[in-house]
Amino acid sequence: MKTLSKITLAAAALALLGIAAASRRGDEAQGHDGKHSDARWKTLVIDVAEDMRTLSANTASPTDTEPKRGTTAIINGKIYPGGTIPAGDGLDIDTLTGSIGNWITRHTLNFDASQIVAGAHPALSATQYYLFSPTGVSDGEEALFSEGPECGATTHRVGLGGTGRYRGVIGEVQEETLGANSTGFANKRFTFTIRSPE
Repeated sequence: MKTLSKITLAAAALALLGIAAASRRGDEAQGHDGKHSDARWKTLVIDVAEDMRTLSANTASPTDTEPKRGTTAIINGKIYPGGTIPAGDGLDIDTLTGSIGNWITRHTLNFDASQIVAGAHPALSATQYYLFSPTGVSDGEEALFSEGPECGATTHRVGLGGTGRYRGVIGEVQEETLGANSTGFANKRFTFTIRSPE
């Protein structure tokens, strides 16, 4: 990251996050007709604290002086049971206990940073990994995966499936920004609506 300072990237990332609390979606699963009557549909809620210290970005061109369309990045965070992280800014994630796993997002900017600050949306396209392991290892047996837009107060993403107890599940996930933490990145809540294909 020779041409981008971490400060510039952090400032752009905060602008991208659109830090704002949003109303949480209810636990009732929604479908094409408004509601799923199939009892196989389940709701899973988790909280994630992103850790800016894990950010690694690659610019679209070596001459870029700010994040541009095509810039890629990877960020890690810790997963907690839903409702663990309160809405608002300033949470010290180094004192937060009870992690149930590791979260990883790999994303690509859809627009230049200046366009995103001006309101271009969605800012990012991302693949996210939700790795459920108390030790935080990245190759645990229990995992979910999602794909779709990222950034903004609330975002819907497709649930791609999973491994272990989540093998073969389908569904969607709502991503909600709760606030900024002590590392300068976001705390988020993910509400999965998923079902087994059987």
